[in-house]
Amino acid sequence: MPKFTAQWRRIVKAGPKPPVRQAQSVKNPDRLQKVVAYAAIGLAVATALPALASGYQTWVTNQATKEQLKILQDQQLLAERGLVTGRFTAATEQLASNRPAERIGGIYALREIARDDDGYRSPIIKLLSAYVRDTSVRERSSDPKAVAGADLQAAFSVLAVLRGKPYDPIVDLTGSYLPGLSLNARIQMSTNDLAANLLLRERPPLANIKDMVLVGADLRGAAIFDTFMKSAIFARADLTNSRIGNVDGTDASFNDAVMPGSIILKADLPGANLEGAVLDGAVIGFSSMIEAKFGTASLEGAVLYEVDLRGADLAFTELKRATLRHVRWNQTTRWPADMIKLVMANSRSQPDGDFLLWPVDIDTGDPQLPLPTH
Repeated sequence: MPKFTAQWRRIVKAGPKPPVRQAQSVKNPDRLQKVVAYAAIGLAVATALPALASGYQTWVTNQATKEQLKILQDQQLLAERGLVTGRFTAATEQLASNRPAERIGGIYALREIARDDDGYRSPIIKLLSAYVRDTSVRERSSDPKAVAGADLQAAFSVLAVLRGKPYDPIVDLTGSYLPGLSLNARIQMSTNDLAANLLLRERPPLANIKDMVLVGADLRGAAIFDTFMKSAIFARADLTNSRIGNVDGTDASFNDAVMPGSIILKADLPGANLEGAVLDGAVIGFSSMIEAKFGTASLEGAVLYEVDLRGADLAFTELKRATLRHVRWNQTTRWPADMIKLVMANSRSQPDGDFLLWPVDIDTGDPQLPLPTH
């Protein structure tokens, strides 16, 4: 009994044991999840901060690099612009030289500048146009065998090659003196060789004189091949003994042009205006002159061989001693009143409703006349 009493006293003296507390996770699991989530976010932020700081520093560096690069590019552009300006100034100074070789060098230098810098295209085209007009007038000669200087040939060729963009200015060469002008190297060919060359080879137009104004220009003996000359104006121009081949002259104007003895082969001249033109003794072959307006033009002694005259107006055209061979026409073609019966009698109806005028001399009705050589 005393032993039991002693044990009881020790228990009472020690007091009751505190109750055992349950783990918080058991009582409030949502709060624990939030704590874990916040801890994960904090850890992620702490991990990302160095990367963000590094990325920001890289962005700042890149921006500075871009600004420096832009400054360098602007400086380079200014330097190049200054270089082009220097080239332009030097080339224009060459045009005033007394030496033909230097003038030609300046012309071709201007061509390269126009190709390299679109900003100079329009000024250079206008400059070369003025050069051709002014220089050719000063060099005008009464010698029938005279030819334009090599510098004028070069300037005209550059103008023909440069033009082609929609914003290029119209070239005005009114009154220019350019006898013997050549837009192709095939000027030494005989008539037969020239015809064979044009017929056997399909060449796209190389030169471009579209909309070019050549009013009253002296182009005697000119050789114009492989050229795009849509809507070009040759009014009152002198094209005596000129040779024209493989050209697109849609809607070109030759009104009152002087063109006796000219040879025109493989020319597309639909809608061309030939009112009052003089084409006496000319040879026109393998060409399209659909809806061309001849008006009072003179083709006395001319030869038209395989020419498409559908819709053309020749009602008042002089065709005395002309030879027409395999000329295509239709009901809308207008012939001179005094030769309608002759044309009808020597034409054959085609399956498409057109007519083909068989070889005939307009004056004699003699068939199969030989194609004259020039």
